[in-house]
Amino acid sequence: MSIRDPLSSDVAPVGARGRMIISFLIGLLVGLVVLGWWLWPVEWKDAAPVDLHQDYRQVYLEAVADLYEADPGADLNRLLGDASWNREKLERDLKQAYNNAPDTATKTRLLRLGQALNIQVNSGVQGPDAQAEDGQVLLRLCSSSLS
Repeated sequence: MSIRDPLSSDVAPVGARGRMIISFLIGLLVGLVVLGWWLWPVEWKDAAPVDLHQDYRQVYLEAVADLYEADPGADLNRLLGDASWNREKLERDLKQAYNNAPDTATKTRLLRLGQALNIQVNSGVQGPDAQAEDGQVLLRLCSSSLS
């Protein structure tokens, strides 16, 4: 029977390979968390409109519609980010902006922008101008039938 030293450990000491792995993990933690997220986080600059969040793309399309309303001769390709939008995504975003527009004036401007881009924005539903005209015709018919 041999006498064991109570202070000794059965675990082998960490070799060069173990130190390298531990150093790598500590470096990864410091590099990613401290440097990458805290000291020098990535800041996006000059993002294309198509790369924005959906809410900001809607605001951008509303601004382009406002500019196009003020200047119908404006270069729409330049305003839309030099064709960074593909046709399907532009159509989807324009329809979504139209459906989420806060008022009829904004819907009208987005509808006109869609017409300039040959995109049917309102999916077959009449635009605000056509609805107003229909309302006026109905009002005239009702008033003429009462008299």
